[in-house]
Amino acid sequence: MILNITYSPDEAHKAAQLVHRLISKVYRDQGILVHEYFMIGGESKSSIESCTPSITTRKNIKRRGVWRFIPSCLVRKIISIVVSKKTEFIVCDGLGVARCMFPVLQRKANVKLIVVIHGFVKFKSKDLVRFSEYGERVRLVFVSSSLADEISGFYPGLKDISHVISNTLVPSFNVGLWSRNEARSQFELSLDAKLYIVASRLSDKKDVSTVIYAFSKIAEENIFLVVMGDGPKKMDLENLVVDLGIEKNVIWLGWVENSSSYLKAFDVFVSASTVEGFGLSVLEAHAAGLPVVCSDIGPHKEVLGESGDYFHVGEAGDCAEKLLLASFPTIKCDLDERYQKFSTAYQEIIDF
Repeated sequence: MILNITYSPDEAHKAAQLVHRLISKVYRDQGILVHEYFMIGGESKSSIESCTPSITTRKNIKRRGVWRFIPSCLVRKIISIVVSKKTEFIVCDGLGVARCMFPVLQRKANVKLIVVIHGFVKFKSKDLVRFSEYGERVRLVFVSSSLADEISGFYPGLKDISHVISNTLVPSFNVGLWSRNEARSQFELSLDAKLYIVASRLSDKKDVSTVIYAFSKIAEENIFLVVMGDGPKKMDLENLVVDLGIEKNVIWLGWVENSSSYLKAFDVFVSASTVEGFGLSVLEAHAAGLPVVCSDIGPHKEVLGESGDYFHVGEAGDCAEKLLLASFPTIKCDLDERYQKFSTAYQEIIDF
């Protein structure tokens, strides 16, 4: 039996949630029983709506003296689940969750751990010791070759337990998408307008400001930039739009549930991310058949290859040129092939 633990159910971790659900699907399709959990810091909040059970943790308190040798409440919770579910493998989301699993490995010698790394993380010296100590029972999975190369450059000692399994989508992804007209009608968007779309968390690393600067250079009547998402930079971005005098050409949709379902409403997808572990949103846009204009970071190029229109990171002028020239990709996204590679790799990763 496999225990699949994702860090959080909130919108900021949507990509990781999608990937871990897909991992569960791979194993369930092979007849393997999978139980999914979220791990939530602090007490469980009533605002979180999910049918997936949660493992809640309190803020860590430094344990001194003899108490450091006694399993914490969190460890006891996880061990209880491991025992009751007859767990052989734990698949977990990221280094933070993995740190909570090592005490479990210490006490349950038959359990193995697969840690999926979705973005760049800093390993502490204690982490490296633990990965070395439990190396025969632990595997690291990086979601892109770019990410694996970057982290391996800092921590070469992890190479022997590291694997690359590129993220993907279900082959039937397009079946769940609204048509262009249907999707536009949901947001009361003009059927004849040209719509550029940014769909991401509004944070520093997504660099939506570069897209706004670029769009301000090409904004005209009946041409709009649609921003789908929310985050800590929203107010700054709204102020920037006003300062540039393009508020009539920018549409703020905020957070949208099942946002990928509406991709066909738009004409061009834009991503200016400065850092990505993989870039699932650009794959979704490519799979939906949209032209994709994005920053020339390694993960974007790894996902799109020749199908992307790339601009230099942070360069609004370059981005504006690519927005004007964006055209529909000639290379179709082969989700069947991507998913087969993903599925085979995750089946093989538990053979150790």
